[in-house]
Amino acid sequence: MKNHLLLSLFLGIFALLQSISPIAWAGVNQWTSIGPNGTTKITDLLINPNNTAVLYVGTSDTGVYKSSDGGATWTQSNGGPLYIYANKLVIDPSAPSTIYAGSYLGVYKSTDGGLSWINSNTGFTATSESIKVLSIDPKNTATLYAGSLLGGVYKSNNGGLSWSPANYGLPSSGQSGIFVNSLAIDPSNPATLYVGSSAFAVFKSTDGGANWQSANTGLTYITVSGPLLIDPSNPAILYAGTYSTGVYKSTNGGGSWSPANTGITSANVTALAIDPSQSATLYAGTKGNGVYKSVDGGGNWIPLNNGLTNTTVNSLTIDPSSPSTLYAGTDGGGLFKFQKVTPDANVECLFNWAESNYPALFAPSGSPSTVSGIYTYRQYSATNSYLGVSSSDGHVYYQGPDGIMQDEGPLSDWLPKASCQVSAPPPVVCLFNWAEKNYASLFSPAGTPDAMWAIYTYRYYSATKAYLGVSSKDNHLYYQGADGKLQDEGALTVWLAKAGCQ
Repeated sequence: MKNHLLLSLFLGIFALLQSISPIAWAGVNQWTSIGPNGTTKITDLLINPNNTAVLYVGTSDTGVYKSSDGGATWTQSNGGPLYIYANKLVIDPSAPSTIYAGSYLGVYKSTDGGLSWINSNTGFTATSESIKVLSIDPKNTATLYAGSLLGGVYKSNNGGLSWSPANYGLPSSGQSGIFVNSLAIDPSNPATLYVGSSAFAVFKSTDGGANWQSANTGLTYITVSGPLLIDPSNPAILYAGTYSTGVYKSTNGGGSWSPANTGITSANVTALAIDPSQSATLYAGTKGNGVYKSVDGGGNWIPLNNGLTNTTVNSLTIDPSSPSTLYAGTDGGGLFKFQKVTPDANVECLFNWAESNYPALFAPSGSPSTVSGIYTYRQYSATNSYLGVSSSDGHVYYQGPDGIMQDEGPLSDWLPKASCQVSAPPPVVCLFNWAEKNYASLFSPAGTPDAMWAIYTYRYYSATKAYLGVSSKDNHLYYQGADGKLQDEGALTVWLAKAGCQ
């Protein structure tokens, strides 16, 4: 087997399901704690849309933390007065170094990526400065909305320099106004807003907060204590997280609501996230019951808690460049990361070929493939056997009813036998070709064949002794030059956009 790319993964004992637990990549098909420390109370997580390795977390005990390496390391980001309870973080998508934090002491703003913060509270009163939620207009980022625990909704038209009430039509409650738990902006029409509250469920505005109307049909006596979520592919579809009654859904822009609760009926839903690439896939964080997942638009929910040691979840955030990566902020357990890895198409082809040609060993055929730790495998209950591929050494493994694991040799040797072609997806081929054209001094000779080793699909350039590859583990682009150092060049989706390879 050609050992082209340098890896730091180590090989463990082959063990599947009921045998010894497999060695797992951090966060691959299970939750893994990534800090900032094991006891931090996370309130929110923010991802820089231009560089998804840059993360910010708000906490209720030690302010804001920042990571520039995807959560591997963290530093406190509390320059200035921000050593406080940070309820909500938002980023200016047009200028990602500008960040806002909502706190019990009002709004704070940073224009240098969290290095320093200034108070941005002009216009708030003593009873309205306790900010629970913040939202930023995606089309006009100078416009922000703040939801207060006592003062209702406030609006800024100048990047937080000043704020004014935007409460006409909202009921009064407590000392000053409605208790706002959530605030959502329609990304396709930012003048349309929704507010979720404790006592009055949902309100809607279609004029940028100047006027509000009740949008509560079906939510009588329901407390919307969690988030409001708008389907990015169809803004008429909304989801609401409620106190003790699970998730509710509207398909007509808040005109009416109905339960979307099978499997999550009695949960206190504290967080919601929607897959931007497949909006029928949703995630719900709960108080005490962990995370749930739905793949049918909230029709049915199943737990997704493997490895999640703290089940009170305050926030859920999906990596916009890699929607299979999910972050969960917990109440006293820090931040957790989950990466969903699906089987490689070449490996699936090999499994199908083996079932067709060796039915006595691999029956019943067509069993679903599983990715667990370093293995992609299929289990065959009738023959008590397994067929798998290790991403650590790129070999095929077989385990029969005797429980003995057998190394069947390199996957690259088996794929031609099975007529399963080693080929990169068309967008990756396009990216490789673009790199060769635009960085000819690095990638020569051009047009070298695609190859596969372990988790990498790559091209090798003999003249420059360089490799350019994509990892199926994290969906990142990697480069290795003549010095032999493997470099992570960032999310594949970012590079595909740069290269015009969609």
